Amino acid sequence: MVRQGNLKGAVNSLNASSSAAAHLARAAIMDRMGLHFVALSERVEAGYKSSTHKVLSEIGDSALALGRYETASQLATFWIGKGANSLTWPASFRMALAAHELRLGNLLGAARWIPRREQLMQIADPSVRLKAFTAASGILYGLNRPSQALSILGANFNKVPNKDMGFIYLQRARIYFDVKRYSSALDELLMLPKTSPSWFDGTIVGAWAAYHVDDLNLTLGQLMNVHNPYLMNKFRPESYLLEAATLYRLCYFDSASRSIKKLREKYQPMVNDVRRLQNMSGDAILSQALRFSAGKTDVPSGFERKNWPALMDGILGQPQVSELDQGLAQIRREEILSRSLEGASASRAEREFSDAKQEFMRFGAGYARNRVNRMQQEIAESLEGVLSVEVEVNTRLRERLVTGKTGVRKEIDFDKELEKGYEFWPFEGEFWRDETGGYAFATSNVCADNEVL
Repeated sequence: MVRQGNLKGAVNSLNASSSAAAHLARAAIMDRMGLHFVALSERVEAGYKSSTHKVLSEIGDSALALGRYETASQLATFWIGKGANSLTWPASFRMALAAHELRLGNLLGAARWIPRREQLMQIADPSVRLKAFTAASGILYGLNRPSQALSILGANFNKVPNKDMGFIYLQRARIYFDVKRYSSALDELLMLPKTSPSWFDGTIVGAWAAYHVDDLNLTLGQLMNVHNPYLMNKFRPESYLLEAATLYRLCYFDSASRSIKKLREKYQPMVNDVRRLQNMSGDAILSQALRFSAGKTDVPSGFERKNWPALMDGILGQPQVSELDQGLAQIRREEILSRSLEGASASRAEREFSDAKQEFMRFGAGYARNRVNRMQQEIAESLEGVLSVEVEVNTRLRERLVTGKTGVRKEIDFDKELEKGYEFWPFEGEFWRDETGGYAFATSNVCADNEVL
């Protein structure tokens, strides 16, 4: 039947059998039909009957590809209860178990499942291998083990065709930043394309790294990219704090004051709205975020309309939500494709879709609540940090007023820079969408000789 293209008939003909071989045969056919979640459920059923390396490897590959980990974890618990040696399990299966623990917030539990790098390299499917590597690195990074996280994502990490590698560069840059190797972080970010979903976060990391190596023009250029009108609804309060601190170090005190004002104008009004989100359940927060991502821009009662896009970006602009959204979208596609199934296969598919949705929604609701709490912290920390900058700025302005001194400009060839096509700040021209990510600053330190900041 498969050779004749009758996949439906082939599946239905196997419905009477519950052997491991029948489950694996149905799984292979389901994959060909585009029913990957149903195929995973068939493989898990086979796994309860046979825990061979091949079966567990197929389960691990499918679980990682789909982001569906609960059933693999339940299977592992079953075999551990029977005295199985989990150290011999294939790398993809172990990483599915690690990813499950990560979703539960158990970093130490997740770390114990991570295989060695050479074992991870044995995962055959490049896309699955990429996901396994990024998950392993993220777990170790979360446990503050930067050298191990970097070892997992070594510089010779193989590119995967047709897959965005931006997150790899971003993750390496973040790790280098945390160990104070700021130049190495900037080198990694040079390879992060603007087309990557990780580009915006990379720009923020790059701005901070440039600040720490005293390349303040690069910092301001990166922040100009972040603050251009096409990204006005991005949630990133720390960017204005960094901008104010950078301008202060260059002794542009009035400009630093303007950045402080922008931070307060945009984020102070969000404080009450974030509190309202914190009073909602995780399910309700997630529901609102998914509605917004689907293009429904109505604002719930009690929230400020002008704040809503940035608040939703704070939740949606994370890779966890992308994984959730992709999983739910795949389930919707499979629900349509599964209408051709009959009998036991149809029942199994319906049960799998229901269980998978519940797993994704539980994960999403927990993430949404945690993310909103973190957003509250980010706003509070930025508003608190800017107080220190403001005190310094006002002190310097008073000193200049009392002494009558002004900043001493250093020499810079502005005409030469203009020939390169640069404009100079304050920027009063038009912003163009295709210029986003290409802005740079070429300004001078105007601190007086006695002003060492």
